[in-house]
Amino acid sequence: MHKNSLTIKTLDADGIHNKALESPVLPPRLQLLKWGANDTTKGTYVVGQRTAKELAANQRELGFERVAVDFNHCSVPSSPEYEALQKLGQPPIIFGYGRPAVVAGEGLFLEDMEWTPLGVQSARNFEDLSPALHDERGEVIFLHSVALTPNGSTHGLTFFSAGAGRAAPLRGAARAVAAFKREIAAREGRGLTRLSGSD
Repeated sequence: MHKNSLTIKTLDADGIHNKALESPVLPPRLQLLKWGANDTTKGTYVVGQRTAKELAANQRELGFERVAVDFNHCSVPSSPEYEALQKLGQPPIIFGYGRPAVVAGEGLFLEDMEWTPLGVQSARNFEDLSPALHDERGEVIFLHSVALTPNGSTHGLTFFSAGAGRAAPLRGAARAVAAFKREIAAREGRGLTRLSGSD
Protein backbone atom coordinates (compact mmCIF):
# COMPACT_ATOMS: atom_id res chain seq x y z
CA MET A 1 0.00 0.00 0.00
CA HIS A 2 1.39 3.41 -0.98
CA LYS A 3 0.26 6.78 0.34
CA ASN A 4 -0.08 8.19 -3.19
CA SER A 5 -2.54 5.43 -4.17
CA LEU A 6 -4.95 6.01 -1.27
CA THR A 7 -8.37 7.54 -1.68
CA ILE A 8 -9.37 8.85 1.72
CA LYS A 9 -13.13 8.95 2.33
CA THR A 10 -14.62 10.89 5.21
CA LEU A 11 -17.57 9.23 6.94
CA ASP A 12 -19.91 9.25 9.92
CA ALA A 13 -21.55 5.56 11.69
CA ASP A 14 -24.84 4.00 12.82
CA GLY A 15 -25.87 3.65 16.46
CA ILE A 16 -22.50 4.24 18.15
CA HIS A 17 -22.45 6.58 21.14
CA ASN A 18 -19.11 7.33 22.83
CA LYS A 19 -20.69 9.07 25.86
CA ALA A 20 -18.29 12.00 26.04
CA LEU A 21 -20.74 14.03 28.14
CA GLU A 22 -21.07 11.43 30.89
CA SER A 23 -17.78 12.27 32.60
CA PRO A 24 -15.69 15.36 33.27
CA VAL A 25 -12.82 13.43 31.60
CA LEU A 26 -12.80 12.80 27.84
CA PRO A 27 -13.05 9.15 26.80
CA PRO A 28 -9.83 7.06 26.60
CA ARG A 29 -11.37 4.95 23.82
CA LEU A 30 -13.68 5.83 20.92
CA GLN A 31 -15.68 3.41 18.80
CA LEU A 32 -15.69 4.59 15.19
CA LEU A 33 -17.44 1.80 13.29
CA LYS A 34 -19.22 -1.34 14.40
CA TRP A 35 -18.26 -4.85 13.25
CA GLY A 36 -19.99 -5.66 9.97
CA ALA A 37 -21.81 -3.20 7.71
CA ASN A 38 -21.92 0.49 8.60
CA ASP A 39 -24.40 2.63 6.69
CA THR A 40 -23.38 6.18 5.86
CA THR A 41 -24.58 8.93 3.58
CA LYS A 42 -21.65 7.94 1.33
CA GLY A 43 -22.44 4.22 1.11
CA THR A 44 -21.94 1.15 3.26
CA TYR A 45 -18.52 0.36 4.72
CA VAL A 46 -17.57 -2.92 6.33
CA VAL A 47 -15.33 -3.67 9.28
CA GLY A 48 -14.68 -7.39 8.98
CA GLN A 49 -12.08 -10.12 8.71
CA ARG A 50 -10.06 -8.29 6.07
CA THR A 51 -10.02 -5.15 8.23
CA ALA A 52 -8.82 -7.22 11.19
CA LYS A 53 -6.12 -8.85 9.06
CA GLU A 54 -4.79 -5.79 7.18
CA LEU A 55 -5.50 -2.55 9.06
CA ALA A 56 -2.68 -2.69 11.65
CA ALA A 57 -0.06 -3.57 9.01
CA ASN A 58 -1.28 -0.76 6.73
CA GLN A 59 -1.25 1.74 9.61
CA ARG A 60 2.34 0.74 10.46
CA GLU A 61 3.54 0.72 6.82
CA LEU A 62 2.21 4.23 6.20
CA GLY A 63 3.35 5.68 9.54
CA PHE A 64 -0.13 6.05 11.02
CA GLU A 65 0.21 3.90 14.14
CA ARG A 66 -1.49 6.80 15.95
CA VAL A 67 -3.93 9.06 14.15
CA ALA A 68 -5.23 12.56 14.78
CA VAL A 69 -8.65 13.55 16.01
CA ASP A 70 -9.07 16.82 14.13
CA PHE A 71 -11.69 19.47 13.44
CA ASN A 72 -13.90 18.67 10.46
CA HIS A 73 -11.22 16.67 8.56
CA CYS A 74 -8.79 19.59 8.49
CA SER A 75 -5.80 17.17 8.56
CA VAL A 76 -6.95 15.36 5.39
CA PRO A 77 -5.05 16.94 2.45
CA SER A 78 -8.01 16.67 0.05
CA SER A 79 -10.53 18.34 2.40
CA PRO A 80 -11.78 21.92 1.96
CA GLU A 81 -10.86 22.66 5.62
CA TYR A 82 -7.26 21.53 5.03
CA GLU A 83 -7.01 23.74 1.93
CA ALA A 84 -8.48 26.75 3.76
CA LEU A 85 -6.00 26.41 6.64
CA GLN A 86 -3.11 26.00 4.20
CA LYS A 87 -4.09 29.25 2.45
CA LEU A 88 -4.03 31.00 5.83
CA GLY A 89 -0.69 29.41 6.74
CA GLN A 90 -2.30 27.66 9.72
CA PRO A 91 -1.70 24.12 10.98
CA PRO A 92 -4.55 21.61 11.33
CA ILE A 93 -6.72 21.93 14.42
CA ILE A 94 -5.99 18.79 16.45
CA PHE A 95 -8.02 17.69 19.48
CA GLY A 96 -6.16 14.46 20.24
CA TYR A 97 -4.47 11.29 19.03
CA GLY A 98 -5.35 7.61 19.33
CA ARG A 99 -4.22 4.18 18.19
CA PRO A 100 -6.49 2.48 15.62
CA ALA A 101 -7.54 -1.00 16.76
CA VAL A 102 -9.89 -3.60 15.32
CA VAL A 103 -11.71 -5.77 17.82
CA ALA A 104 -13.25 -8.83 16.14
CA GLY A 105 -16.99 -8.91 16.66
CA GLU A 106 -17.05 -5.32 18.00
CA GLY A 107 -15.60 -2.93 15.41
CA LEU A 108 -12.99 -0.25 14.76
CA PHE A 109 -11.78 1.84 17.70
CA LEU A 110 -9.32 4.56 18.61
CA GLU A 111 -7.62 3.40 21.79
CA ASP A 112 -5.08 4.92 24.18
CA MET A 113 -6.53 8.36 23.49
CA GLU A 114 -4.41 11.36 24.40
CA TRP A 115 -6.26 14.68 24.26
CA THR A 116 -4.50 17.94 23.44
CA PRO A 117 -5.16 21.02 25.61
CA LEU A 118 -7.43 22.28 22.82
CA GLY A 119 -9.27 18.95 22.84
CA VAL A 120 -9.80 19.07 26.59
CA GLN A 121 -11.17 22.60 26.23
CA SER A 122 -13.26 22.24 23.07
CA ALA A 123 -13.93 18.63 21.99
CA ARG A 124 -17.33 18.43 23.70
CA ASN A 125 -18.59 21.22 21.44
CA PHE A 126 -18.89 18.69 18.59
CA GLU A 127 -21.57 16.03 18.55
CA ASP A 128 -20.41 13.73 15.76
CA LEU A 129 -17.34 11.70 14.86
CA SER A 130 -16.36 11.11 11.26
CA PRO A 131 -13.61 8.63 10.33
CA ALA A 132 -11.44 9.42 7.28
CA LEU A 133 -10.58 6.06 5.79
CA HIS A 134 -9.49 4.05 2.78
CA ASP A 135 -11.46 1.02 1.69
CA GLU A 136 -11.22 -1.65 -0.97
CA ARG A 137 -14.55 -2.92 -2.28
CA GLY A 138 -16.27 -1.42 0.73
CA GLU A 139 -14.06 -2.99 3.43
CA VAL A 140 -12.06 -0.59 5.60
CA ILE A 141 -8.30 -1.25 5.42
CA PHE A 142 -6.76 2.07 6.55
CA LEU A 143 -7.69 4.92 8.91
CA HIS A 144 -6.17 8.33 8.17
CA SER A 145 -7.79 10.34 10.98
CA VAL A 146 -11.06 11.01 12.77
CA ALA A 147 -12.90 14.32 12.77
CA LEU A 148 -15.00 15.90 15.45
CA THR A 149 -17.68 17.61 13.44
CA PRO A 150 -21.09 19.22 13.92
CA ASN A 151 -22.68 16.78 11.45
CA GLY A 152 -21.14 13.52 10.33
CA SER A 153 -22.25 11.12 7.60
CA THR A 154 -22.19 7.83 9.53
CA HIS A 155 -25.72 7.15 10.71
CA GLY A 156 -25.90 7.13 14.52
CA LEU A 157 -22.19 7.70 15.27
CA THR A 158 -21.84 10.36 17.96
CA PHE A 159 -19.10 11.59 20.24
CA PHE A 160 -21.59 11.99 23.07
CA SER A 161 -25.05 10.93 24.10
CA ALA A 162 -27.50 11.79 26.85
CA GLY A 163 -26.69 8.72 28.87
CA ALA A 164 -26.05 5.02 28.93
CA GLY A 165 -29.23 3.46 27.57
CA ARG A 166 -30.34 6.50 25.59
CA ALA A 167 -29.81 6.54 21.86
CA ALA A 168 -30.40 10.22 21.24
CA PRO A 169 -27.72 12.86 21.80
CA LEU A 170 -28.45 15.76 24.11
CA ARG A 171 -30.40 18.56 22.49
CA GLY A 172 -31.63 21.99 23.52
CA ALA A 173 -32.18 22.48 27.25
CA ALA A 174 -30.79 19.02 28.13
CA ARG A 175 -27.51 19.94 26.43
CA ALA A 176 -27.36 23.24 28.35
CA VAL A 177 -28.08 21.53 31.68
CA ALA A 178 -25.34 18.92 31.04
CA ALA A 179 -22.86 21.67 30.14
CA PHE A 180 -23.82 23.59 33.30
CA LYS A 181 -23.30 20.46 35.46
CA ARG A 182 -19.89 19.82 33.85
CA GLU A 183 -18.86 23.41 34.53
CA ILE A 184 -19.93 23.14 38.17
CA ALA A 185 -18.00 19.86 38.57
CA ALA A 186 -14.93 21.35 36.90
CA ARG A 187 -15.03 24.49 39.08
CA GLU A 188 -15.50 22.46 42.25
CA GLY A 189 -12.61 20.23 41.22
CA ARG A 190 -10.42 23.33 40.87
CA GLY A 191 -11.66 24.76 44.17
CA LEU A 192 -13.48 27.66 42.51
CA THR A 193 -16.71 29.28 43.68
CA ARG A 194 -19.91 27.53 42.65
CA LEU A 195 -21.70 29.02 39.64
CA SER A 196 -24.85 29.57 41.71
CA GLY A 197 -22.98 31.96 44.00
CA SER A 198 -24.40 30.25 47.08
CA ASP A 199 -20.98 29.49 48.57
